[in-house]
Amino acid sequence: MAQTWLVNERMLARARKADALTRPFLPLIRAIFPPHAAVSRPPKRILVSELWHIGDVVIAMPFLAALRRLFPDAAITLLSKSHAGVTLANTGLVDEVVSFDFPWTFLDHDRKPALRELFQIPSVVRQLRRSRFDLAFDCSRDGRNHFLMFLTGAARRVGFAFGGGEFFLTDAVPVGSLDLHRTEDWLRLLEPVAADRDDRPARRGGRVEPREALLVVSPDERKRARELLGRAGHREGETLVAVHPGGSSHLKRWPVENFEALARIAAEEYGARILWIVDPSGTGSDAGLPPDSIVARPSLRELIGLLGESDLLVSNDGGPMHLAAALGKPTFAIYSWGKPEWWKPYGSAAHAWVQRQDITCRPCAGHCVFSEPICLTGLSLPAVAAAFRGMVATIPRAPSPKFSAAPG
Repeated sequence: MAQTWLVNERMLARARKADALTRPFLPLIRAIFPPHAAVSRPPKRILVSELWHIGDVVIAMPFLAALRRLFPDAAITLLSKSHAGVTLANTGLVDEVVSFDFPWTFLDHDRKPALRELFQIPSVVRQLRRSRFDLAFDCSRDGRNHFLMFLTGAARRVGFAFGGGEFFLTDAVPVGSLDLHRTEDWLRLLEPVAADRDDRPARRGGRVEPREALLVVSPDERKRARELLGRAGHREGETLVAVHPGGSSHLKRWPVENFEALARIAAEEYGARILWIVDPSGTGSDAGLPPDSIVARPSLRELIGLLGESDLLVSNDGGPMHLAAALGKPTFAIYSWGKPEWWKPYGSAAHAWVQRQDITCRPCAGHCVFSEPICLTGLSLPAVAAAFRGMVATIPRAPSPKFSAAPG
């Protein structure tokens, strides 16, 4: 079970209290928001709820691919933030994205939802109810999400029996192992649905077999990425190491100057060209980089195109890491509070990581009790550099310019 929130006795007690207050009103809630009548199977309209960040959507891609295999004729709607439709463009994994930032999907240090956004929630619920979903999934283990799925009116609602609000589900899946990757958590939600079908290619021993799901770069996006790199001096066949020092949370951002040091190692010791990526918040915009480095501040689709041309991505644990891996690219990541066993890229692309091991406060789910994230500030550059050298040495090196054929 990959923890999506800080699981401790205080939080569990809060969930139990919310259940005790809510359960008596279930008949009234059901009368006001009656679920749609169950229809004959297979389902024709399916809702998937993934309300968090880019990396979370990428992690759910094998589930979406398995869902598409199970129900090829169903229309699949994804309820997520606005980035989801951009991320999944051209993949064919979903037919529609309904975008909204729900108030509980911000970390403590993120911006707070505006009052007008809170007033928009009923209109989102009405929009979802109009779709009359036959089936809905949510992997969050969060009672608020279970309640939201109930409000959509979906006839069948599948989620985990954890975090409160299990009575809002029709299929409450037991938590099971605490050691599963987040993608495997998602796939477990398909078991009660797949059990209704004689779908042997998709199931083995009751378990839905995962398959790798990759992002898609269009020919035009690939062309634009290559033109941008070419104008900056990148040669075809030259090793390109992308470095992304940003992150969605300051609790996940290793110091920028340390990423600068890794960029110098890749350039000076391994002859790589550096693609330095500045995130939307401007992290890394004033970095000191090796000569001839390429600096880009791309949009999300531009980032996907550039990562598709790179030979390696160096980053913090976060969305860009998952994007690169879902393009089949090797990744090297700095982990802070997250457990790689739960959150590492799920696929065949090579992945290496470093993480401070001598602390006992992990996982904290982004709720640091210290004045600074000691999981990052105590992670030494020499230790990371040693691991990085081992990773970058596996990337094919470009021929040295002095051995290049002379023109003419």
